[in-house]
Amino acid sequence: MMMMMFILFCAMLDQTSASLARSEIESLVSLMNSLNRTGWYSSLPRAKVENACEWPEIGCECEGGDGLCKISFVSFYGMDLTGELPRDGLPNKLESVKIFDVGNNRLRGAVTNAFVRSFPNLKSLKLGVNNLEGSIPYELGNLKWLEEIDLDGGFTEGQIYYDDGFPEAKKNKYGVPGSHFGNQFTGQIPESFRFLQRLKVLNIHRNLLSGPISYNALAYLQSLEYLDLSGNRDLSGEIPAAAVGRLRNIKELFLDDCAFSGPIPLGMSSAEELEVIVLEGNKLSGRVNPRAFPINITTLDLHDNFFSGPIPETLSIFKRLEVLLLHGNMFSGEVPQSLRRLPVLKTVSLAFNRNLCGPIPFFLPNAPKEAIEEECDKPTEPCKLYPARIETNLGKPCECARRG
Repeated sequence: MMMMMFILFCAMLDQTSASLARSEIESLVSLMNSLNRTGWYSSLPRAKVENACEWPEIGCECEGGDGLCKISFVSFYGMDLTGELPRDGLPNKLESVKIFDVGNNRLRGAVTNAFVRSFPNLKSLKLGVNNLEGSIPYELGNLKWLEEIDLDGGFTEGQIYYDDGFPEAKKNKYGVPGSHFGNQFTGQIPESFRFLQRLKVLNIHRNLLSGPISYNALAYLQSLEYLDLSGNRDLSGEIPAAAVGRLRNIKELFLDDCAFSGPIPLGMSSAEELEVIVLEGNKLSGRVNPRAFPINITTLDLHDNFFSGPIPETLSIFKRLEVLLLHGNMFSGEVPQSLRRLPVLKTVSLAFNRNLCGPIPFFLPNAPKEAIEEECDKPTEPCKLYPARIETNLGKPCECARRG
């Protein structure tokens, strides 16, 4: 009796073993052909598309009563794909897909609104470290469940390639079409992003965005925790402090290596969860006003700008500050002794501020030039961010510019 029940159970499993719905198969085949037009999947032993739910790159939901499955995630990360995202979208919408990850490939071409509409319920879109270009699709703002957008341009040497006949003189020059270090999205962040109420991560690092940042594109992202727009060398205007100040959940802000200018406006201080602020490598100037920053910051990176005047005594209000990077500016005068009141301060770099003078702070040993040169991209990553005072006049008495 038990044996008969076991056989019956196995037969039921065989009958209900789910396969992809026909509409899902059509879209998956269209997608894979577009991502690599040579039909990379045809040579794989597991490549029968009806059984794609068995592939590690495809996840499925098989809860329907018809015994058919729907795709829930697509992950073709790091598979050296060289095609394009389907410009005209897919034959049928993949409505159950929550994660779409084709990062770290060599995909080219634009990301179209038609493509975005093929995934109406996405939570995570990962297109980073490819060779995509064109404007960021407006339609992304209509994906109401979206929590993560990764369009990272990347840095990896493996990304660099050159079209046939590419001029030798232009090789290794950042931002030249045909010579890619990664994605090259242009234009601005669409104002439709204001509708992304669930968005937590927005990464558009090292692309070709330009112009000032629209207040409406950022200010309404109430769930945003991580924002990286660094390395967009034509992003200009003021730091979008008023928009950032409205982001009640923002924790990390990277606006480095852009072309922002002028003083840092007030407004960011109301973003009370903000801990990491990286503004290095811009054209920011004037005096640093600590009131521009939230009280809970742990990392403040302002190096390689044009800030001048004394280092503010009131930086001592930031009791959680661990990393303070001010090198490569035009600061003058003595280093304030009030910095000794920062209980968890670990790293301070004041190098290449020629007008700093006076006593050497107790926490500031000298450091080799190599330590500065080997500084990594983000101060939150492990790297050689040593305290440094090279190319300053620290240790020499300050002199008055005129009598009195």
